[in-house]
Amino acid sequence: YNGKAFGAASANMKVADPVVISAALPRFLSPKDTVEMSVNLTNTSSGILDCDLSFQINGPIKLIGTENQQISLQANSEKLLNFKLVVAPEIGEAKVSVLLNAGGKKYSEETDITVRPASPLQKINGSGSITAGTTKQIDMDLTRFMKQSIDNKLLVGNSPMMQFANNLEYLIQYPYGC
Repeated sequence: YNGKAFGAASANMKVADPVVISAALPRFLSPKDTVEMSVNLTNTSSGILDCDLSFQINGPIKLIGTENQQISLQANSEKLLNFKLVVAPEIGEAKVSVLLNAGGKKYSEETDITVRPASPLQKINGSGSITAGTTKQIDMDLTRFMKQSIDNKLLVGNSPMMQFANNLEYLIQYPYGC
């Protein structure tokens, strides 16, 4: 401004790397899932880019197919690629990294994913009695559960009230108090 006179100017500006990587993955996965990951590569430069695409995957996830590819990106264009991922029959944290080497520069995008059970927490309990001096086999059939999620407890006592221990634990952990 100058006294009573003023002016303004504007110009469009592109704020982006020469190559933008956008990988589409779910927020979480379950053991034994198979999922398709879409990777969108955008060339924001005015020249053709020859790229080396690779993946680095940590955790219970595996890429099906080729991990390294050569890709040509046309100037000011996008390319959509699809890849298949499979999850091992285990739980834990995973990280999927998409790595791109284009024009002597390295670009990457990382996605952290939790692999968690498809079903909610399950509790199985039972009770019984045994006569002194005898033996009893206890079958805890844990084969239907995942190894990483198993937690078991055996309570033994000489009071007949032991059969109510599980119910007492439930009441103590009940969220509204009893």
